[in-house]
Amino acid sequence: MKCSTQFRIGAIQGHKGIARPGVVDEYMQEMAGIHFGQMGNDDVKMHEEDKQAFIISRMTVEMYKDIPTESVIDAFTWVSEGKAANFPRNYELQLDGEVAARGLAAWALVDLEKGRLVRYSDSDFGKGIEEEMVALGIREKFKVPKDVEFTYVDDIKVQYWQTDINEHMNNVRYVDPLWCAIPKISKRRTKAFAIYYKHELAYGDTAKVMVSQAYPCDIKFNPELEGLIDNNYSPETDEIFYVNIVGEDGIRTQSMWIVSKVE
Repeated sequence: MKCSTQFRIGAIQGHKGIARPGVVDEYMQEMAGIHFGQMGNDDVKMHEEDKQAFIISRMTVEMYKDIPTESVIDAFTWVSEGKAANFPRNYELQLDGEVAARGLAAWALVDLEKGRLVRYSDSDFGKGIEEEMVALGIREKFKVPKDVEFTYVDDIKVQYWQTDINEHMNNVRYVDPLWCAIPKISKRRTKAFAIYYKHELAYGDTAKVMVSQAYPCDIKFNPELEGLIDNNYSPETDEIFYVNIVGEDGIRTQSMWIVSKVE
């Protein structure tokens, strides 16, 4: 069962008249919250009474078309059958009836009292309404090259307004600082990003944003999408950057970004 609604992209949600990657991600996760409620769930009750909470471990987003500010988008989300402790969630944003962006998230359900993950097979969440997993142009998982060298960009400090019900930095708040770390980002078009949320940042924590050198984009585009979406990736036109958020005890978040080259 798919959940759908419409959103208007506000003027302050864009850069140079185009919705930022962080805004695209925000609306995808907003859809997840709407669907969660329509399924009869309450995240506060789940946290306070059931002693459970959903956390995200991976998020992959592809942006096939620019979404102008002041435009209206149709947003969709649905769940798919999971494995082990993975509760997959799918996302799609449409502009004027055409696919503008897609996303796929790996969510996990945490038993807060026992301090462990709940297996998909042991939960009733999403059972009976699963649909086919969304098709993306890139593989969901990425590997950071062994020869990578990271350069310091900036510090971030988690403020209270950035946190979720667990007082951890909300997953959507990571996107903007990661995106802004890419060199000459103002001259590039962002085509896709994938984020691994390895360890949470809590309220008051500080961390460093680190960016890699550029790599040619050698990702083979999923042939399943040929003809449907004109967003093929090429080493001639696109580059890959890896951006990490690093705390005192190691990497908290890893990400990969596919962006256009700067001439």
